[in-house]
Amino acid sequence: MAKRRKIESCSGRSEAKLANESDVAKQRPAGRPAVLDAVIDPPGHRFAHLPSGIAVFVLAAALVYSQYHPSDSVAVESGDGLWFVALSIVVLIANSFGKRFKKEAVSHRVSLALDWGPWLLAGWIMIAAFGSSPPGNLRFATNEAWVWVSAASIFFASRRLFAQPMVVRGIVTLLLGCAVAQAVHGLHQQFISLPQMRAAYELNPDQMLMQAGIVAPPGSSERIVFENRLRDGGPTGTFALANSLAGVLVVGIMITISGLWFHWSRMSAAQRGCWIGLAVLLAVSLLGTRSRSAVLAVFIGAAFLLFASMNFGRHRRAVVLAFAAIGSLGIVVFGGILTWGNREWIEQAPASLAFRIQYWRSTIAMVTQMPLFGAGPGNYQMIYERFREPSANEQIAEPHNFFFETLASGGWIAAGLLVCLAVAVLACWKTRRDQLRESKDAPDPAAERWWNAALFVWLGAAVSFVMVWIVGFMMLSIPDIEADLFGVPLCIATIALAWKHLRRLSDRHLHSLAAAAVLAMLVHLSIAGGWTVPGVAICVWLMTAVVCRTMARPSAVKGGTMGSEKSDVGNVIVESNQALSNWSQRKWSKLGSAASVLLLGGLVWMSILPVSQQQRLLNELSRPSTRASFEKMDRLLSEAMVADPWSAEAVRWRADAYRRQIVRAAVDDDADGISHRSTWQSLVHQAKQRAGEDPSVYRELGTAQLHVFQRFGRDEDLQDALETFRQAADWSPSNQWMAAQLAEVLRASGDASQAAETAKRAEWLSGLGFTMDRMLENQMILEARRIGISVADEAKRRPASELLMNQLGQTDVP
Repeated sequence: MAKRRKIESCSGRSEAKLANESDVAKQRPAGRPAVLDAVIDPPGHRFAHLPSGIAVFVLAAALVYSQYHPSDSVAVESGDGLWFVALSIVVLIANSFGKRFKKEAVSHRVSLALDWGPWLLAGWIMIAAFGSSPPGNLRFATNEAWVWVSAASIFFASRRLFAQPMVVRGIVTLLLGCAVAQAVHGLHQQFISLPQMRAAYELNPDQMLMQAGIVAPPGSSERIVFENRLRDGGPTGTFALANSLAGVLVVGIMITISGLWFHWSRMSAAQRGCWIGLAVLLAVSLLGTRSRSAVLAVFIGAAFLLFASMNFGRHRRAVVLAFAAIGSLGIVVFGGILTWGNREWIEQAPASLAFRIQYWRSTIAMVTQMPLFGAGPGNYQMIYERFREPSANEQIAEPHNFFFETLASGGWIAAGLLVCLAVAVLACWKTRRDQLRESKDAPDPAAERWWNAALFVWLGAAVSFVMVWIVGFMMLSIPDIEADLFGVPLCIATIALAWKHLRRLSDRHLHSLAAAAVLAMLVHLSIAGGWTVPGVAICVWLMTAVVCRTMARPSAVKGGTMGSEKSDVGNVIVESNQALSNWSQRKWSKLGSAASVLLLGGLVWMSILPVSQQQRLLNELSRPSTRASFEKMDRLLSEAMVADPWSAEAVRWRADAYRRQIVRAAVDDDADGISHRSTWQSLVHQAKQRAGEDPSVYRELGTAQLHVFQRFGRDEDLQDALETFRQAADWSPSNQWMAAQLAEVLRASGDASQAAETAKRAEWLSGLGFTMDRMLENQMILEARRIGISVADEAKRRPASELLMNQLGQTDVP
């Protein structure tokens, strides 16, 4: 009875509210859609939409932040993307407190899949982070797993925020502005920064390598790889890799093409010239990255855009001319590259694709042995070495394909969830396309009136930009000033130009634009990396949210009609049990808000606090006064180890500090020497436990053990190095350096037959791939013999081709 009275009471309040809304509908000015009453003039207090506005503000801030701190390559694993994740969860929290005006354009099943699919995938990836460590590195795994949580947060919140017309158009315009800024940055690197870096390297290569933190003696394979990338690499913008920059440029080009295609007839000659100039700027920067997959993605996306946005019955001639223009442009571009450009860019395409196929085969072999969790998030690079084909040259951090990266991060369950989510997105795209095709192809009236909502976008972007520079000055890590002097003003001008046209895009055109951008990005990410790089992935998340966005509508209208709004919003007949439904929605909303806050707390407690505290302590080591005192250094590193018990970084640094103390001492059998050696051996053991089964870490530790053996010649150090290198070689069977170093240590330990067999394997591996950096003469390995005080500062290294001559049956070299 109490429950019935509560329902009747809620129903009574609901009927009174509906009557009030009916009066509002009668007073609505002619031509003003009902959706504007829900968005501009919500019943209740004047700040009903403030939480949603804050969510939009933070979303725009996160987008700008991700372009300055994209966390490319292995930066995500080290925790560089955690603050981006925090911003993403804040977007989710603010959206959960916002006023809801939701109407799904798809079936209930598809809606559930779109809402729960990303969270199930992110949750499973987080479970895989713990389930795969060991053998993985738990800190690396959790840091990358949080990126999947940020993807679910942004997609879930953006679908609802994009129900407000000017928010979605403002974010699309901001995406274009960010792409233009990145393009200018890339061109600045292409013509100014990279030539200066190459000239500086020619003058003093050792200094540049030291500044980059790379140990690469002259003639080593590491130096050859660095030089090849410096001389042949393209611009990267704020990213670490050119393919990542290309991903953002692809989105910018798709938006530019859409603006020209949909609003060409409404533009003046000057406006057309500006838009064409933007397209040329983005295209030139894209070609500078030398990303073949991105160029292919642009052509496929453009063709899809024209195909999806045209009515073949009415515009058949225009469609034929458009496709002919795209084909002609493709022929001109590729013909120009073959004639005047770098022909190797085209000729090496089959070889590049063959490398990708090698990565994918290794990933399949990996998941065959680890079907439940795969390698786990953040641990692909270390586990991949076990399955790397002998002829594969690169030691990659991810498989250069978004599906295989998902498969490797969470096993077959994660791959299945991704496929289900893709099917739901495709179903939503098709349903929404059919609905919009039946409506009038005219700009949404809301796009003309509700301009003030976009202010949250511009304010969020501006505040984020200012804070990036302020924090950069405080942390002595400012962005590239010269590039921003050109990029930022052009970005602002682009937004001012594009906003005039993009805000008037109809829903049908906006839907086609977003679908084409998502398709182009997925084509690019099918052959290139960037699926878990926040600066790239956020473009995919936002554009997919545009495709699957909900529709704004008033809460309810009882009886009556809405005239012209009938096709856009529809009449809602309120039943007596709707109050119970609204009460249930409010209950789930409160639970969602509480869960979002707990999620943010978990991020701060589990990752942000330990990672940032450890990094703060490690940064103090850069002070000369700290480096000059071993006691201060040891204390800071000990505190850093305690601050983040999951990380191997501080313990590796501390082990290296003790190694330097040991090899620089006159003797190692006094009290200090014995104490240092005992602590060092304990730190090596802890580093192995924290790092997981990482062959690169074992290589580092084995090299340190062999260095100590060179200094004092203790047999226990040689045996420790042998055990470490044996394990590293087992986990990296296709690495020629590892095999060569193991052969040298086996020789010194007296196992001649095993040394000869391992040396022959090293020689065989060095001949695969036909690259200079794999040849034995470029593998600088440590001599396994006692040398003495002369190696106190640096270990003695020689080319493997010289040290392995006896094992390979050749003449010895003194």
